[in-house]
Amino acid sequence: MGHVRLQSGVQPGGLGIGCQCIIGALRQHPTSPVPRASDARVSAVMRHDIPTVRPDAPLGEVIEAVESTELARALVVDANRRVQGMVSARAVLERVAPASHPTIVRSLMRRLGHRTHADDEAQTARHASARYAADLMTTDVVRARPDDPLAQVIGAMVEGKHKLVAVVDEEGRLLGGVDRADVLRGILEEAR
Repeated sequence: MGHVRLQSGVQPGGLGIGCQCIIGALRQHPTSPVPRASDARVSAVMRHDIPTVRPDAPLGEVIEAVESTELARALVVDANRRVQGMVSARAVLERVAPASHPTIVRSLMRRLGHRTHADDEAQTARHASARYAADLMTTDVVRARPDDPLAQVIGAMVEGKHKLVAVVDEEGRLLGGVDRADVLRGILEEAR
């Protein structure tokens, strides 16, 4: 099961009225009272404060960038600001946490025939020995242009379980980004 980020609702006077995960709100039912993105464009909700690092950035610099914002991730860009990948807090934690290293229990389960996620384990092992941003990054980064329909970005977020979409110009240079909370704020503002 994936990670969820909950958004809560509070009535005037502080009485809680419920909570919903962001991905649930993005998957809203067509009859929901929450408005859908219609003609909105990515530029209407994109942010410009996306932390970035170069592929050769050392681990300490990567940790600072990832930790610097509530996004808990940093985009990896080349000298021309072209997006190369993304480093998440999870990748950093796999590097610094001893639990990320293979354990005797995991080895035993594999020998007993339990299914393992070989790709996940290979990635975790790679992260455990990482020294630079390039060692930690994933290249599976969704990109959008500022004039792309917001509905298209929502689809990519929901289908691919992406939390951040890089917004780039026609040459692939980073202009900003859109995360799930930005999308929800944009939808709510459009409804007002």
